[in-house]
Amino acid sequence: MKSERRHELHTNSLAQTISRTPEFLREHGSKVLLGVIIALLVVILIHQRMRRNLEQLDTGWTSITSARFSIGRIGMLPAQIRNPTDIATARRQMTESASSALTSVIGSDNPQLAAEAYLLRGDLNWTLANLPELPEAATQPALKLEGSSQEYLARAEEAYQKVIRVYADQSTSVANARFGLAAIAENRHDWAGAKKIYEEIKNDPKTIPSYKTLADLKIVALSVIDTPVYIVPSSQPAVPAAPAPTTTPATAPAAK
Repeated sequence: MKSERRHELHTNSLAQTISRTPEFLREHGSKVLLGVIIALLVVILIHQRMRRNLEQLDTGWTSITSARFSIGRIGMLPAQIRNPTDIATARRQMTESASSALTSVIGSDNPQLAAEAYLLRGDLNWTLANLPELPEAATQPALKLEGSSQEYLARAEEAYQKVIRVYADQSTSVANARFGLAAIAENRHDWAGAKKIYEEIKNDPKTIPSYKTLADLKIVALSVIDTPVYIVPSSQPAVPAAPAPTTTPATAPAAK
């Protein structure tokens, strides 16, 4: 009996709900429809934003690849082109191409992408700082680079420091930026400064093992570079003279 009573009550409740549905829709139909429309718009906007972010990310990495390619080619131009005017022109074109590609990515909301862009900006200026001037530039100023080696090094240092300061959570980019700063220190013959940076790379728990090994090798190389070289005057023998032969055993006491 109780189960039949419960079934009867449930049936009556369902019937009452169904019977009231038209009345509910008449009173609140516009609000329900508005809520459904708003929900659909939110879904559409989220979908569009995700698609736009993916497109921007894809475009950003394409720009990064393009910039890296241009930077790599700048240093190889003298081996590929003979005419100095053509070399200077190609240098400018590739520098502008890389700079433009990186500028389009610098302000990205994606931290990995932005960190890589600043890192490559440092690499670009490092490359320009170490380019040899064309011999013909002595009589043709148009063949010279726009900045001096020290100016390019300062720009590279600023870009690398930006990676470390702003994108500290991007461990790989940070390690590469530190290698860049160490290279700048070596370029300035600041061996102690370079060694300190390599030790920072080694001691950072976020640094991958292969980078720690490379830092170790760099430290060993620095120890060789920083070792003083003594030049023996030409009036003296380059090696100590061999001692005169003796019949006294090495362990025997000296004669009185």
